Amino acid sequence: MGDKRPRFDWGNGVLDIVLSGGAFGVLLISVLLAQGSLPAIPLCQFNLLTGLPCAGCGITRAFCAIGHGDFGAAWNYNPLAFILYPATLVLFLRPLLRRLRPALEGKVVLSPWFGRTTIVVIAMMWVFGVARMLGELSAR
Repeated sequence: MGDKRPRFDWGNGVLDIVLSGGAFGVLLISVLLAQGSLPAIPLCQFNLLTGLPCAGCGITRAFCAIGHGDFGAAWNYNPLAFILYPATLVLFLRPLLRRLRPALEGKVVLSPWFGRTTIVVIAMMWVFGVARMLGELSAR
């Protein structure tokens, strides 16, 4: 006999809503909390184990700085936030954009520039992370 339990269908837009809600939460926190008011708890396990900053260290404070319009502080915390913050905003707006312009997503995702841009952003994060670690090691 087959499994009679109801199945959860991610294909009907539920995943978009979950991701959009998560992105909304991140953006809301970045606007509500100032970068100086964040709790002093370590969030980065890599930093906790090695004492070195990873490529993502400072992103939370940078998001909060961007949310308050303090772009200089955001750059000092982590310049990659200037790529990730707009990407989070797009993730939040994706269900709306999908409804307003359904053909646009296919054009963007299937474009060769989408894959190239993704590779460049990942490479930038690696280069930034390694440079940051080497800078920290040389300062010791």
